[in-house]
Amino acid sequence: MSHSALRTEVSMHSGRYVDLLNPDPESFVIEDIARGLANTCRFSGQCSVFYSVAQHSVLVSHLVPAEDSLAALLHDASEGGGLPDVPTPLKAMIPDFKEIENRVQMAIFQRFGIPYPLPASVKTADLRALATERRDLTPWGDDYWPLLGDVSPLPIRIKALDSQAAYNQFMDRFYELADELIFKTEKKA
Repeated sequence: MSHSALRTEVSMHSGRYVDLLNPDPESFVIEDIARGLANTCRFSGQCSVFYSVAQHSVLVSHLVPAEDSLAALLHDASEGGGLPDVPTPLKAMIPDFKEIENRVQMAIFQRFGIPYPLPASVKTADLRALATERRDLTPWGDDYWPLLGDVSPLPIRIKALDSQAAYNQFMDRFYELADELIFKTEKKA
């Protein structure tokens, strides 16, 4: 029995394919990314209720300066662009995965005209969101996580959305930010 060569492409919701070893920026569309993120649960599904990476991304996009909002919204886009959400401890044990993730993330950022790597404000906001999500959405909300150090949760409480509502929220936020970018670009011209 002969085995075919390793296939490096993954199918997307739109019917497009993304080559994980050599991602073409043009193979990504925002609807596929939003769908993947909306159907992906944070914390490897180990939260008290379903809470999507899409909803997390929208939250992070509201915690950064306006100029970093689109980068914040798409900071986990590789998880909707063909890669799974891998827990941080496991990711540290798989260096090849991190390399592939960076390649996919760079291609997505290139597709949407976002400089890479992420601005520091996004990393800070991501940790603040994580502290809030851990408190509100997990059974181990008071455990100490060295990753968070002294990062305190937001004063708001998170209410988890279902997958379709998270998809809609993500798409609305994307178009809001895209419209702002177009307006700023036209205003400069």
